[in-house]
Amino acid sequence: MKQQEDLHVVALSGRLTISRAKELSEQLKSSLDEHQRVLVNPARAENIDASCIQVLYASAKYAQSIGKEFGFTGEVPEQVREVLVTTGLCREAPDEAKELTETLIEFPKT
Repeated sequence: MKQQEDLHVVALSGRLTISRAKELSEQLKSSLDEHQRVLVNPARAENIDASCIQVLYASAKYAQSIGKEFGFTGEVPEQVREVLVTTGLCREAPDEAKELTETLIEFPKT
């Protein structure tokens, strides 16, 4: 069994669409159940749709409810930044993922 105080990074890759939302949700929930701090690295994501963005918000709320930390690390690819701005979730999406928790509108703080 792993210690609860450790850090786990979930690396996103490929096209994050509704067909992968359930898998992503389960992966993030499992990571939060097993680790104290979970960071999502979107650097290799080719694209992201609303369903997977919703999973990220839900995962942050879940982390908040169980007293865990949830955030981002790495770089935000241009195509992901464009989606975040186009959907109105950011006025200006950052290049650095660690800044997403502050720039995403109404993103739960953990």
